[in-house]
Amino acid sequence: MDDGFGLFDSWIALLFLAGGVFLGLRWVWRLLCAKSCLHKAEARIDELKKRQDELSLAQQELAARLVKEIETTDGLRRQLKQQESALGAMHEQKMFVNWLRRAIAEALLDPTPFADAVGQLAACFPALNLQARHTEARRACGEDDLKVAVYMYTQHGPTDEDSCYMQLNRRLNCNDKGQRTPFTVLPLIPFITWVMRGMKEYGEPYKGTEPIYRGQAVSEEQWKEMHHKFVEEKEATWWGFLSGSTSKEQAEAYIRANLTPQKTMGIMFKTQNPTNAYDISKLSMFPNEQEVLMFPATSAHCVSVSGPNNGWVEIEMDGNPAV
Repeated sequence: MDDGFGLFDSWIALLFLAGGVFLGLRWVWRLLCAKSCLHKAEARIDELKKRQDELSLAQQELAARLVKEIETTDGLRRQLKQQESALGAMHEQKMFVNWLRRAIAEALLDPTPFADAVGQLAACFPALNLQARHTEARRACGEDDLKVAVYMYTQHGPTDEDSCYMQLNRRLNCNDKGQRTPFTVLPLIPFITWVMRGMKEYGEPYKGTEPIYRGQAVSEEQWKEMHHKFVEEKEATWWGFLSGSTSKEQAEAYIRANLTPQKTMGIMFKTQNPTNAYDISKLSMFPNEQEVLMFPATSAHCVSVSGPNNGWVEIEMDGNPAV
């Protein structure tokens, strides 16, 4: 009997041991399953984080693209407004130059007496003391009003404010609509026509093959205002008289002499085949300048614009592109 109970106890112990092993294995299995699920969850979380980062990056790129498109749209809108403004200005300028040409043509047909023309100019520019200049020009040129007119045009004082040609052309070329209108320019027309007639009568028509050079010192602001006027393959018009020299060195020297802390840029115009151009060296107050003068409201074809290079701009024009 004792052996039977001992065997029974052994079986019971084995059963308990097997149960314990089973439970242990079961827990190990659960732990392994849990660990596997944990790894999968972590991988899923990493994947979700990666997708979230990608989504965030895509949102940032989309936002940047939208901002850029908005800026581009605003830029296009500003450009459109600028183009509309430029077209309006071009239309006004075309109307003005047509009026100026008609007014000059009419005045040439019916000239104002020279004394009256000088009086009207003196009323426009009282600081020039034109009566004294008139007397000086008479002494230099005699009684021929045509010669006197050209000489008076070239007279130069100590400053720009004392220069007849500077004041006259400044009024004609002024970008301020309030200063350059038919009402402000009309009193200048009689004297302008006397100068033009003097050029035609006593000046030598320029027929040379060499270009005409014109030097000009300007500020950066002045260049910003004028550069849109000179576009390659487009026509540009000067409102006032345009002077130049057959000597490039003379034009370069003029630029250097007029550069200042304010006027830091040099503009060199090179005009081929100039129209309505006359050599007025024999009529000028400064015959050594080899000056060639062109009529007001003269147009030319813009061939090329280079620069600014070290503050220097070169503009090539052609008065007759077909030549």
